[in-house]
Amino acid sequence: MATAKKKAAAATPAKGSFFSDVLHKAQDQIDEFVDSARQKAKEISAKEQKLEKEISKQARGVERKLKSQAKAAQKQATKTGKEVKKQLASLEGRAKKALDKAPAQVKAKVAAAKKKVAAAKKAATKKVAATKKAASKKVAATKKAVKKKAPAPKKKAAAKKKPAARKKPAARK
Repeated sequence: MATAKKKAAAATPAKGSFFSDVLHKAQDQIDEFVDSARQKAKEISAKEQKLEKEISKQARGVERKLKSQAKAAQKQATKTGKEVKKQLASLEGRAKKALDKAPAQVKAKVAAAKKKVAAAKKAATKKVAATKKAASKKVAATKKAVKKKAPAPKKKAAAKKKPAARKKPAARK
């Protein structure tokens, strides 16, 4: 718009008064000032838009990064949870098997203990029987030996005791 007026002003010969020329020059300066202000406003607006785009791009990048980190953390937590769950299941299974085996193991230990007691009892009975047999053999052998020998010797007469020495009476004073 200002350029069209400039061409028109340049095309027309200078007529009129001094004030009208000053007025036209002032008008032209105002138009140039407005045009430069508009140009600056457009440049500033373009810079703002560029900065907004850059900021939004960075924000989207940060958002993507945070989402990725959150997803990775959730995945790791799930994986750890599954591992812990698997370990617990394994421990529960082993504990259940141990509990199932426990009565059988106890029965086996009781049976083994009974066998040991029975064996010890049998051995003790044999030992007692052998000892009785040996003792009865010794008794029988002694009885035979006694029968073969001459009658038992007579007891010797008890030796006479000498009378105890008499005590002297105590001296008088």
